[in-house]
Amino acid sequence: MLEKRAEQLPELDEPAVEEFTDFLNQVFATLATSLTRYAARVKRDKGSVSRYLNGRRIAPEDFVDELLSQVAELTGNPVTDEVRLRAHQLRLEALRVRNPSQHELEHLRESLGAAERELHLASVRERALLKAVVAAEGRANQAEQRYRQLESDWATIRYSSGSTELDVYTQPEGAEELQGEIRSLKAELEALRIELSRAQAMKHEAEEQCVQLEGRLLAAEATLQTERARTHEQNTGAPEEPAQPGSPRMDAESEPYIRLATLRTFHRIVADLNAARSLAGTLQAVVEGAVHGLGFDTATVSLVRPDGDLVVAAVWELEESTMFGPSVLLGQVGSRESWDRLLGVSDHWGTLRFLPHDREPAITAELPIHRAFGPLPLHTNDWHPQDFLCAPLYSAGGDLLGVLSPYRPRSGKRPGAWTREALEMFSLQAAVAIGNSRLLAEMQRALARLEKEQQALRASEESFRQTFEHAPSGIAVTELHGADRGQLTRVNDALCRLLGRPRAVLRQQSFADLVHPDDQALLERANTEGGSVQLRLALRDRGHQLVYLRNSILADPDGTMFCITTVDPVNTA
Repeated sequence: MLEKRAEQLPELDEPAVEEFTDFLNQVFATLATSLTRYAARVKRDKGSVSRYLNGRRIAPEDFVDELLSQVAELTGNPVTDEVRLRAHQLRLEALRVRNPSQHELEHLRESLGAAERELHLASVRERALLKAVVAAEGRANQAEQRYRQLESDWATIRYSSGSTELDVYTQPEGAEELQGEIRSLKAELEALRIELSRAQAMKHEAEEQCVQLEGRLLAAEATLQTERARTHEQNTGAPEEPAQPGSPRMDAESEPYIRLATLRTFHRIVADLNAARSLAGTLQAVVEGAVHGLGFDTATVSLVRPDGDLVVAAVWELEESTMFGPSVLLGQVGSRESWDRLLGVSDHWGTLRFLPHDREPAITAELPIHRAFGPLPLHTNDWHPQDFLCAPLYSAGGDLLGVLSPYRPRSGKRPGAWTREALEMFSLQAAVAIGNSRLLAEMQRALARLEKEQQALRASEESFRQTFEHAPSGIAVTELHGADRGQLTRVNDALCRLLGRPRAVLRQQSFADLVHPDDQALLERANTEGGSVQLRLALRDRGHQLVYLRNSILADPDGTMFCITTVDPVNTA
């Protein structure tokens, strides 16, 4: 029986298809059963199985996997990964030869699945690293708190011991080990942050790849739908003479491409709009959606610039032109006055604007509009190569954001009621997406400026810290408001050495606590009038040191006032 069926195989003259068909027949022969029995066993149509095995149709992937599983069950030997991989490779190669569009569709689906898996792994790694960073930050903060407490306790003990000699660089017992732990934790934290940054970059790349592949997949699905619609029209012999505009017969017969672009496809192209992550991505999604989702050959978007004129910001065409195609329009500018004049004289199709070819040349001469070439119309409702259709895009406040211009419906007819309604809905969604993308771009620019300002502020603070800590003169920062008014909130090592007091003790005092009783008036004058004054400050051994004290009043970016005091000893020799 198998031999008889093999003799009836057609002449394929397609090596890739023939090789795949031979593989399927070899596997099927292993089952040693008839075509009728096998079809009944797997609950498939006998005619379909026959066409798969004789090469008239390329077998789907699930049929190949099912056939291999049947052989594995019969022989008791599992199918190896090498055999399964070879079967799938042979099938894809045969599909590429027989049906390139379907091959591209399946290839994109596999690629998108792999990208989604990569994105999932990257997201899992990012979450794990975020938890690790938070935990490491907590351990580092706890270690620093223990060190500050150890330093404060040590300073208090030294001060209360009554020792006349104080070395501010002496460390308490256990401080060195704690500092080593802090350095180790900070190194671990920095390494985790680097890994987190890498993981986030990988996740971003995976997300971008998924978005791109999803867009290509939607485009491939739309292209395949168009090819099937064209085949259907040819097979059913649809009449060339269309019905009257707006009638059900016209929408059913003269627009097969739009008829097959179902609501599901429309929702997908709108979802693609909202998935774009930048203004450029949104504009590209708009023109690609008009071409692949709404049945046009070409589409452009002209975007309003800050000066009011419109620049062609995105172009897409179904088949790329070799020269003089719409892509040459990219970056060209049309004046706002010319666009307003065009929109004003065009026919109103709801929110759309249509300019017939007989009015087009004089009005659009100054605008970057694609001048298409093609056959002249034979019937009243045929699309003329010089016809112009556009959808103005307005913000919620009524401001013009841009103009979407689709060209050449693939049906060859002027758009009917269904197409117009779909284009109107799509243009409304496109306007919302462009407005959101512009707002997001403005927010990102503001965040970038803020980050730059914060970096400059951090650099300034680091410069101040270095100057403050390593200055030869004693320096103190004093609060001027609130509950800590007058308290020394920050002191440097030079002031600690000059007054013989540890940092932790000085931060609990004010200059009023340290000044000689007879110099209180001088201190008050310096606090109110600023400038430089000579006065005596108390030392730890109950003596006093004559110093130059200079006050400077400064303010934080939030307006909080504070005083920086410089203290230098007066040489009385």
